[in-house]
Amino acid sequence: MLLSTQIQAMLYAFLMGIGYGILFSFKQYISMYAISSLHKKVADIIFHIVFIIVAYFGLYKINGGVSNIYLFIIFFIGTYLYYLLYYDLFLKFFSFIMKHFKPLYKKACLLTIKIYSIMFINKERKKRHGKKRKKKK
Repeated sequence: MLLSTQIQAMLYAFLMGIGYGILFSFKQYISMYAISSLHKKVADIIFHIVFIIVAYFGLYKINGGVSNIYLFIIFFIGTYLYYLLYYDLFLKFFSFIMKHFKPLYKKACLLTIKIYSIMFINKERKKRHGKKRKKKK
């Protein structure tokens, strides 16, 4: 492997470490408002699967998908530096975002609850109507 390719792969691993730290802390901040623990678990699984696919695809474009141990170490260094230096800055940004989008989130939750209740009421009406038909026969 060429030296320039290795340097590109190391820089990509470092930036992916920082990106992982940012996205994971944002996901954790948002998951505080999740409805149930099942939603949190599913979001964790989907987040990590998508992140691994994106990280490997970028690495595949750079050096053919070769992932050496030093790339993992550089990835962890990038994540560590994010949490050491930039976490507090981004936490303020995340709280600013959630402050503006929390009313929209509450309205969306209320709307889904109303939709589910309408669906449930219609099912109950159909059951009662079917029982009345059976009694008439």
